[in-house]
Amino acid sequence: MFGKDWRSPLVFAVFVTGVVLASAAGGYVAGSRAEAPARPHITTLFKTDKTVMDEPIVYPTEAPAELTGAIFELAPGQKTPWHVHNVPLAGIVLEGEITVDYGDRGTRTFKAGDALAEAMKVVHRGTNPSDKPVRIFVLYMGAKGVPNTTKVEK
Repeated sequence: MFGKDWRSPLVFAVFVTGVVLASAAGGYVAGSRAEAPARPHITTLFKTDKTVMDEPIVYPTEAPAELTGAIFELAPGQKTPWHVHNVPLAGIVLEGEITVDYGDRGTRTFKAGDALAEAMKVVHRGTNPSDKPVRIFVLYMGAKGVPNTTKVEK
């Protein structure tokens, strides 16, 4: 999660998911096929080989690959438990804002439109400091049988 500094090798999977969702929702207007542009437009949100905490992105290899796409939501004032991610995680803040506490590595606030490659092994916790819900599209680049997130006592 690093605001306007958008870099990640996970952007391809996030882009493909967006194209699939947009294709499922669009393409037809009033029952007839809309004109398709000559070429798709691609806007790179980020491209990186490191997480927001400068960790190298390492994919799990102990099992077959498994992608998990989800919408993560936090109500106003709600906090996540302290946790780590066992797999690479890319996200795009769809609505609201979230402040993530990375312990002695500081805090960062991410708002609607921010794209990120979240920390993996750095213990962190997210908080919704606003009076509106926060919604984040997340894509875990995991492996079958490997938990995407593990709670950590701090």
